[in-house]
Amino acid sequence: MAKRKVDTENRGFQTRWESEYMFTEVAGKPVCLLCGESVAVLKEYNLRRHYETKHADKNKNMDMEQRLQKAEELKRGLKSRQALFKKAKSQGQAAVKASFILAEEIAKSARPFTEGDFIKNCMIKVCDEVCPEKRQLFLNVSLNRNTIAERVDQLSINLKEQLVKKGKDFIAYSLAVDESTDISDIAQLSIFIRGVDSSLSVTEEFLALRPMHGTTTGHDLYEEVSRCVNEMELPWEKLVGLTTDRAPAMCGHRSGLVAKIREKMQEENATGELTAYHCIIHQEALCGKALKMEHVMSIITRTVNFIRAKGLNHRQFKAFLTELETEHETHLQGSFVAESLHLEGYNMFKRNRHLSYTNVPQIANRGGVAVFVKSHIQVREKQYVHNVTDLEFVALKVEAPVRALIAAVYRPPDYSVRSFMSNLGSLLDSLEIMDCQPINVCGDFNENLFSNTGKPILELFQSRGYAQVITNACHDSYDAEAGSFAEESSVSHHCPSDSPTFMQHQAPP
Repeated sequence: MAKRKVDTENRGFQTRWESEYMFTEVAGKPVCLLCGESVAVLKEYNLRRHYETKHADKNKNMDMEQRLQKAEELKRGLKSRQALFKKAKSQGQAAVKASFILAEEIAKSARPFTEGDFIKNCMIKVCDEVCPEKRQLFLNVSLNRNTIAERVDQLSINLKEQLVKKGKDFIAYSLAVDESTDISDIAQLSIFIRGVDSSLSVTEEFLALRPMHGTTTGHDLYEEVSRCVNEMELPWEKLVGLTTDRAPAMCGHRSGLVAKIREKMQEENATGELTAYHCIIHQEALCGKALKMEHVMSIITRTVNFIRAKGLNHRQFKAFLTELETEHETHLQGSFVAESLHLEGYNMFKRNRHLSYTNVPQIANRGGVAVFVKSHIQVREKQYVHNVTDLEFVALKVEAPVRALIAAVYRPPDYSVRSFMSNLGSLLDSLEIMDCQPINVCGDFNENLFSNTGKPILELFQSRGYAQVITNACHDSYDAEAGSFAEESSVSHHCPSDSPTFMQHQAPP
C-alpha cells in the first residue's frame, strides 16, 4: 500500500475551528490564537488535542457566542502584530534602497565616500524642521564611509553582471583600447566595448580599467585585454573591430596588440575578419605632414597672431564681424578675462560656466555670462541664490539713479529644459522677494518662439506675470539643420532671436 501524502489530500481549514478550538489559518498552517503555536498537519483531531491538553480549562465556562467574540479579538490582535512586522520590514528595505541610491549619486559625481556622513547630517537637520516625527527613518539610512564603499562595490558587481548578460546576446562587438599614465606614474589600460544584438540594439559601455605596474609591451596589453574578454564571457569569433592609438605596442605588425588578437582569433577558428582602426587625431596629424599646406597655414597663423596681439585689434575684428552679421563668440579660459573684454567706462560682472553647474559637469566647460554696466550706475551683484545649483546667470540690483533688478541668463542647447526651468524658477523666486521693481530678465534660453509646439520657458515667465519686451527676431536667417534662428549679441544686452530674450515684471499697483 502506497504511503499517504498530506499534500495530496486537499485538506482545508474549517471556519468553525476558530470558535471551537481557538485556531486560525496563517499562510496555509493552523495557528493557535491563545499560545501562537502551529500544528504541522491540518487535521481536526490534532487541533482538538492541542486545545484540550493546553487550553481547555481557560474557556470551559464560555458559551459559543462568547467564544466567537474572543476568537475575533484574538484574530485582530494577531493581524496587528503581523502588520507591525511587515511595516518594520518595509521600512528597513526602504532605508537600504535609499542608501544604494545615495551611494550611486556619490559615485557618479566622483565625490569622496566620506560625503555620506555629511549628507546624512544634512538630511537629519532638514527632517527636524520638516517632518520631525520621521526622524528615526532617516537615522536608519546608513551612509558611513564603509557602507558607501560596500554599496558602490555591489553596484559595480551588478553592472558587470548585467553587461555579461547582455554580452551573451551580441551578434557582433568591437573594442576600443587606450593606454595612458596617471599622476602616480602607473600605466592604466582602459577598455570600451560596443555590441549589437539581433534586434539591432546597440550597447556601448566602459568595460574595464586595468593598472599595469610593469612593462606595457604588445604582449602585456594583449594579456590584459584577453583576460578581460574571457571574464566577460565574450566569444572571440564575434569580435569584428578593434580601435587603438598608433603606438607600436598597439599596432605593431608582429608583436603589437592588433597582431596578437588576430593570432588569437585564428586559434579560436574565428571566420570573421578583424578590422583595426586608430584614432582620427593621429590620422589628421599624418595628413597635415603629408599635405603641402604651408602657404595656407602661415597666412592663417600670422592673421590669428595679429588679431590677438592687441586688445584694440581684437575689438575691431569683432566689430567687423558684427557689421557683417557673422556669428562669433569669445571663449574664456578658466577665470581669466582678456583685456579686450574690458570696456572703458563700464564695469563688467561675470559668472564663468565652470562655477555655474554642480550636478551637470559635462557642460561645465568654457563660456559663461557677463553684463556690462555704466560706471556711474550703482549696482550690487547677488552672487548666491537659494536652490539655484545649475544655472548660468548674473543677477544685479540697481540702486541708483533708478531702482531695478536685472538678471542675465543663458541655457546651453544641450541642457535639459526641465532642470533649467527648475533652477530658473528658484532664481525668479529669489528676485521677487527682494522688494525691488521692476525685474528685467534677459538672455538666451534657446527656445524657438517661432515653433508651433510648446514653449515651456515662455509659459513659465507668463505664468509669473512677466511681459515679453523683445518680440521680433534680431536676425532673419534660419538654420534648417539646427531648427533655430541665428543669434547675435551686443554689449548692452544679449538678444538671440529664437528665445524669450527680455522679460519685464512690474509689481501690480
